[in-house]
Amino acid sequence: MTVKDSAGTAKTKTQVLALMTETTPDTAKTYTFDGSGAGDGNLYQHSTLPGHSTVGGDKQLAFVSGQTVTLQEINQMFPALVVDSVSDDSVAAAGGTTVHFFGDNMTGITAIAYEGPTAFTSVTVISLNEVSAVTPAKTAGTYDVIFTDDSGSLTKTDFMTTA
Repeated sequence: MTVKDSAGTAKTKTQVLALMTETTPDTAKTYTFDGSGAGDGNLYQHSTLPGHSTVGGDKQLAFVSGQTVTLQEINQMFPALVVDSVSDDSVAAAGGTTVHFFGDNMTGITAIAYEGPTAFTSVTVISLNEVSAVTPAKTAGTYDVIFTDDSGSLTKTDFMTTA
């Protein structure tokens, strides 16, 4: 699901929360969306969220200026990342191999790294279900792979081997 302002600029969960003012400090947090920095003062998404009005096509009005929302509603806009598999789980220790990761809700991925951390390069979101990246050099061994997206991070234990 993609969240955008009226100018079509994609917003991460962190950016959406930055547009909000926390109105209750307890565990059932609520936020008031102030609309600043969001073009016409509204945020839109390109998927259906129950209880929100349609603006055109599959474009849904997510939040309007002054609206109070819960953290749960915000979290619904940024579903959890799922990584199921990789095209090549055994790669050269020298790095430079392009690999493809497959799963769900992958459009928010901003970084991929081996534990350590050693960052992959050329991270490219291909679709909701696929991301490609180039492996870095890493001493021979089996490593966790950490995926960072707009909702946090996901660690896949012993996910890739370098030789």
